Amino acid sequence: MKGLRPALNVLLLGVTAAAVTFPIASIRWRQDRDMPATITADALRIGIAVCLVGWAALGLGALVRRLRRTEVARAAAGLATRPAPRIAFLGLLAVVLLALPFVASRQIANLAVETCIYAVLALGLNVMVGYAGLLVLGYAAFFAIGAYTFALLALRLGLGLWVSLPAAGAVAMLAGLLIGLPSLRLRGDYLAIVTLGFGEVVYYFLRTEVALTGGEFGLPNKDLPGDLQKHTSLFGSGPLLEPTQWYWPALGLLLLAVFVIRRVERSRVGRALMALREDETAARCMGIDTMRLKLSAFAFAAMWAGFAGVLWAGKRNYADPRSFDFMQSIMILAMVVLGGLGSIPGAILGAVLLHAGPSLLRNVFPGIQEYRLLIFGGLMVLLMVYRPQGLLGSARLRLRAPPEGAPP
Repeated sequence: MKGLRPALNVLLLGVTAAAVTFPIASIRWRQDRDMPATITADALRIGIAVCLVGWAALGLGALVRRLRRTEVARAAAGLATRPAPRIAFLGLLAVVLLALPFVASRQIANLAVETCIYAVLALGLNVMVGYAGLLVLGYAAFFAIGAYTFALLALRLGLGLWVSLPAAGAVAMLAGLLIGLPSLRLRGDYLAIVTLGFGEVVYYFLRTEVALTGGEFGLPNKDLPGDLQKHTSLFGSGPLLEPTQWYWPALGLLLLAVFVIRRVERSRVGRALMALREDETAARCMGIDTMRLKLSAFAFAAMWAGFAGVLWAGKRNYADPRSFDFMQSIMILAMVVLGGLGSIPGAILGAVLLHAGPSLLRNVFPGIQEYRLLIFGGLMVLLMVYRPQGLLGSARLRLRAPPEGAPP
């Protein structure tokens, strides 16, 4: 009976919510009172949302109580305790992400898809900037390569989304190797200038090569007409047209990026990247092949940008060069810096704050759009002064020589 109690509570909660909200949310009265009312699907959505939230609350409550008992037992045995609040927060976040497309409006769902794409971009750039310490200012070029690869494969060869996705990642990875090879011996500002030049070259190529990229008109255009969303589908279903349909591929790509990058972070390659970030000369003296490591970082980060570009072009049904200019690279870099260099949750938080945050504030305060860059610049200055490691970044340990006469 104990095991059935949560299920019965959830069922009772859902029935009660449906009974209460049905007369209010699902009946839309017409202006003519003699005409019958029309029934909408709002009650079903509200009932599903309430059931999910109720299930989450009951399940998380039971989980927290069980973890507390476990922590008490482990503490009594002298063992390390587990972070119960963190597990509860992750569980609640998972429920919110799963319920979002069922309860959110079209605008919020579209914003969630774009935020997931930018989070993938921030995670990829975080590998180069946060882990390897390579300052890159042309990351939007790999983003553009992925988007245009998908557009060309779909319009010229008729290939679908799931075939174009690995192909775009491979092309972007190849571009990362090509830009990484001539810049292996560069560091700091010189590397940033080279990557900046690469980004501007790609942007200029997209704007001027009309026969291949459509120039300013982008793809598709009058010379190469078509419909990109016609070539998108999810597990054999119809084309992905609505933002709620694009939400699942975008969320899946984000979760895959988090899993893979976390595995890389905890591997020998991740530790070598951090050693490269701290001191390249010392890393080379310890036997790390820094040249090969830099190439791997460039290729790996570019691959995720290519994946994100496919979803960006497919969702918008269009690929144009204005979406991949220098400001796009700066914005992605700002997401990484704001969230915290070398932090996976920080990169995601930076994408949420810098992309979803302004869009939501614009709806509440329409006049804030004129002062957006001023507010953004001021916040970045304050962040660099008071928390240079970012919102979720950890401060690096600094080793200082002990004063004279102090015991070693």
